[in-house]
Amino acid sequence: MTSSLYLAILVLLAVGTVHAARVLVWSPVQLETYFQMGVPHAVAPVGFTPRNVSLIVRVFRPEPNNACNPIKELPGNAHLQNPALIIDGGDCSLTTKVMNSIAASARLIIIIDENLEDVHNLEELEYLGAPNTYRIPILIIGKDTGNILTHSLSPDRPLELSINFNEKDSSELSFDLFLSSGDRNSYNFVSRLYKELTSTGLIQRVSVFPRYVSWDAMFCTHQNQACSPDDCLNEGHFCALDPDGKGLGTGRDVLWQHVVMRCLFEANKDAWWRYVPLFDETCFQKQRYDRDCYDPLLKNVGVDPEVVRKCFLTSFSNRPSADGPNKYIELDQKAYKKWGGLGYPTLINKQNHFSFDEKRGSLHQFICKELERSTQNIPDECKPNTGASPLSRYAHFVIYVIVLLATLTLGCLFCIYFRRKARRELAYEIDTNIQSKIVEYYNLRKPSE
Repeated sequence: MTSSLYLAILVLLAVGTVHAARVLVWSPVQLETYFQMGVPHAVAPVGFTPRNVSLIVRVFRPEPNNACNPIKELPGNAHLQNPALIIDGGDCSLTTKVMNSIAASARLIIIIDENLEDVHNLEELEYLGAPNTYRIPILIIGKDTGNILTHSLSPDRPLELSINFNEKDSSELSFDLFLSSGDRNSYNFVSRLYKELTSTGLIQRVSVFPRYVSWDAMFCTHQNQACSPDDCLNEGHFCALDPDGKGLGTGRDVLWQHVVMRCLFEANKDAWWRYVPLFDETCFQKQRYDRDCYDPLLKNVGVDPEVVRKCFLTSFSNRPSADGPNKYIELDQKAYKKWGGLGYPTLINKQNHFSFDEKRGSLHQFICKELERSTQNIPDECKPNTGASPLSRYAHFVIYVIVLLATLTLGCLFCIYFRRKARRELAYEIDTNIQSKIVEYYNLRKPSE
């Protein structure tokens, strides 16, 4: 049986309560820096997932590595150190692996799936088994992450992980966002989307995963365009359109920036939202793709440029060369082909999509409709008069009070003005009447000639 048979997730759980874990390297320091913003992983629902619990575990590599046979005794007092076993997938049933791991006093199991290319694409997989089948937490990691962790293990330098399990709201919905770092519409759409999510509070319910668009050289032929070597990587398998014609930027620069932004997203998702508009304003509009331009921007959003640089280099299989197969570009290209090469930027959830030039409805309506379709409920943020964030509601209240006070003040001023005007007119009328009576009186007293 293959490891991909074990390491998948029930699509049915998408509408139920699922859980997430934050996995950080506690030691050694070198790995802590490398995985600064967390170890890429997925939580297997067939394992027991504690709620709102934090653990610090020490990682061991058992013998045999696949845990298909009884595991040799762990060294020293491992059973007192919250042992976590990092094991290979495949070769035997998941039940056998779990039972042997529990017998070896494991508190947590980390399974390396060699076929798992992208931990963000788990909904395409299918995990056989019911939730909480095994009474132990199970994490899934990809081959590259597994190699890094296993190679760092040594008797004199323990590998320790800090794991924080948090309950995840079942109403959260994931979207794929197809875009390009060489396209102005993409930058505008990201800014529009971020403003929409933050101003309405939907940022708490929606997760967006960026997918950067590229093609092979055949695309250029179909489009009657010539792809120069400067626009491609990996012998023409990865190509991007020249962003500025005869300007300084090339398609190759765009592809490299794709990888930089993907690495940034892996390191810090919040920082990615802030970096994209900064790169647009500071670098893209000035036709600059060099590190001297974007490294300060990474620091500005709170991410060490060296962390992104290491991720960038290790993502190429023929490193240190940056002109060959790249796992991020390849994964995003496959995802783009799967959707039939839609225009970009485009926001996609399952079979439904919203393009930057969409005419029907608003972006807010599209997101709310997808949330309602997924959860069978209308989120509070999507209900009439409740879609604003607390700050926005407070601002609207302040504006209402100011307008009310201004209206009352103007009303009072008008009342005072018209009252005084009426008093002046009355006084003038009385004075005129008095004068006329006086004149009439004297005329009557005046002797006739």
